[in-house]
Amino acid sequence: MLTPQIESSLIKTDTLRLTRISHLEGDSVIYIGDSTLIINTAQNSIKWTSTVAVSSTSTDVIYPNGVPSQKRGLSIGNGSTIANGINSIALGLNVSTSTHAHHAVIIGSGPNVQPAIFTNNIPNSLMIGFNSNIPTLFVSSSNGINTTGNIGIATSNPIAKLHIVHQHTALRFERNGYKTYDIRQDAGNSLSFVKVDNPSPNAQNPIVLYLGDTGNVAIGNLINPQAKLHIMHNGRALRFERENANYPVYEYQQSPGNGLALVNVSNNDDIVMFYNSNSSVGIGTTSTGSFKLAVEGVIGARELKLTNENPWPDYVFAPNYNLMPIEQVAAYIESKQTFARHTECTRNKRK
Repeated sequence: MLTPQIESSLIKTDTLRLTRISHLEGDSVIYIGDSTLIINTAQNSIKWTSTVAVSSTSTDVIYPNGVPSQKRGLSIGNGSTIANGINSIALGLNVSTSTHAHHAVIIGSGPNVQPAIFTNNIPNSLMIGFNSNIPTLFVSSSNGINTTGNIGIATSNPIAKLHIVHQHTALRFERNGYKTYDIRQDAGNSLSFVKVDNPSPNAQNPIVLYLGDTGNVAIGNLINPQAKLHIMHNGRALRFERENANYPVYEYQQSPGNGLALVNVSNNDDIVMFYNSNSSVGIGTTSTGSFKLAVEGVIGARELKLTNENPWPDYVFAPNYNLMPIEQVAAYIESKQTFARHTECTRNKRK
C-alpha cells in the first residue's frame, strides 16, 4: 500500500490505492500508460459522485476497495460542476445533473451571473450549452429499441423530431457564392422565407414566401395576403409546365395596363386569353377596344344568340306588359315540359 507521503519522480506498481492526493509544491501529475491526467489546481477536478452524498463538499469519494457500494455519476471540470444523477456525467464549468437526472449528460458552462449553475434535470437526456442556464442543444430520451428521441434547439421540451425556439430568425441557409435565405417567425404568428440581400441585423430583406396566421399564403415581397394564395410579382405570376417536353408551357402574366394574360410560352408568349382592367375579355388579343369580348380569329359555335336587350328582359314585370294567358302557359309547359322560352314571351309581347 502506498501512502500520499511518498515522494518520488517515478512510481511503478500494478495497483495504486489512495484515500487522498495532497499536492506538494508545484503541480501533481499522474501518468497512466500512454494517457496523461493533469490536475493543476484545487478547483479542477474529476469526481466520482456518491448517490448518498450530493453536496459539492463531500463528493470526492473513492472507496477503499476501489469499488463503490452504490452507483454514482462522473463530473469533470471546476467551479460547482457536479454529477448527482445515477450514472450521469457533468462536463464543464458550473454544470450539474440533478439527483433525478439518471443517465443524463450535461456539457458546457453556466452563466457568469448568479445563479451560475447550468443543470440537466431530465433523465436519459443530453444538454449542451455555454454561458447560459438553458441548453442550446437538447436531445431527449428515446422509448427503447428502434426508437429515437427528439432534438430541441433552445428548448428542453421538444415535441417534434426537431423543435426550434427562437426570437426571430430560426434557420439560415448559406452557401459560398450563392444567395443566403432565412426562415423566420415574425410578429403576428407568421412564418417567412426571406432572401438575405443585406446581412445587417435590422435590414429589410425581400420576402420570398409568407405564411400568415389567417391561413393565407403570399408569394413575393408581401406580408398581408388577402386571399388563400396572394402573389406579388413583376410580370410573370404562374407557370404551368408538364414533365414531358412535347407539351406546351403556359403562364399567367400581368402585363402593363393592369391586364392579366394567359400566354403560350412555347409559342413566343402567344396570347391565349386576356382579361382587361375594365372587365373585358380578349381571346387571342389584348386589344379589346370598347367590346366586352374581342376575338382575334374565327369563332366556331353550335349556337350563337345576339340580342340588344340590356341587361335582361325585366320589362315583363312592367304593369302594361301583355302577359301570356295562364291557359296558354299551362299548355306550353305540358307540351314542352319547361317554361315558355323568352322568345315566346317576346313574340307574345309583339302581338
